[in-house]
Amino acid sequence: MKEKIQLNKKRNIILYSFFRRYLLLFLIPIVLLSVYFAHLTGIVRNNNIEINLREIEKNAQEMESFFEEVRHHAEMIINNPQVSSFTKEENVLEYPNTYRAIELQNTLPDILAITDKVFDYFLFYTKSDVAINRHHVYTFKDFFSLYLQDQQSESCEEWIDSLHASSKRFGIIPLHSFNLVQGSRSIDLLSYTFPLPSYQYIDRSLLTIYIRRETLENMLPLYQSESAKWILNNDKSVLYYNGNIKGL
Repeated sequence: MKEKIQLNKKRNIILYSFFRRYLLLFLIPIVLLSVYFAHLTGIVRNNNIEINLREIEKNAQEMESFFEEVRHHAEMIINNPQVSSFTKEENVLEYPNTYRAIELQNTLPDILAITDKVFDYFLFYTKSDVAINRHHVYTFKDFFSLYLQDQQSESCEEWIDSLHASSKRFGIIPLHSFNLVQGSRSIDLLSYTFPLPSYQYIDRSLLTIYIRRETLENMLPLYQSESAKWILNNDKSVLYYNGNIKGL
C-alpha cells in the first residue's frame, strides 16, 4: 500500500514536471510573438506617423503655393495704374462717365480663365459705390441683391456700411457662407482682401478674391477623411474648419 502511494506521488511529480515544461514551451513562442507583434506595431505606427507628417508638409507647401499664386494675381490687379486712379471717380455709372468703367474693365485680367481654384474677384470702390471685375459692373446694392450676399450681414445696408468702415480688416477672412442669388443657393467662400492704392487717405476701396471651399478641401490630407481638419492663419485664427471638436 505504501509502495503504491509513493508510486502515485512519483507519477504526479513527473506529470507536474512534464506539464510545467510543456507550459513553458507553449508560452515562450506566445511571448515571443507578442513582443514581435508589439515591435512590428510600433514600426508600422511610426511609419504611418512619418508618412502622415510628410503628406501634411506636402499639403502645407501646396496651400502656401496656392496663396502665393492668389497674391500674385492680386498684385497684378493692384499695380494696374487705372485700378488706383479709378478710386477718385464718382458717378461712374451715369452718362457720360460710363466709358470709364468700361476702360477699366478692358485692363483687368480674366483670372477665372487662368485657374478654376478661384470662384471670382471684385474691385469695390467706396467713393463711387461700385463693384467691378472683368465681366461685370454692379452698384453695391445691385451686387448684394443680384449676385452675392454675405450671410454675416443681416441686410444690404449693414454690408455696405462694413465696406466703408475704417476698422475693415484686410488679409484672409475665414471661410463662411454666402447666398448666390442666381440659383438661390448657399456657397461657402474664403475671402482674400487687399487694400487698393488711393489718392485719398480716407478711401476704403479694396480688392476681394473669393476662394471656393472645395479648393481648400482638395489641398487637405486624404487620410482619415472623417477626422477633424482645420487651417490656421499666421495669427492662429481659424480660416477653415471641418469636424467635431468641442470648444472650437
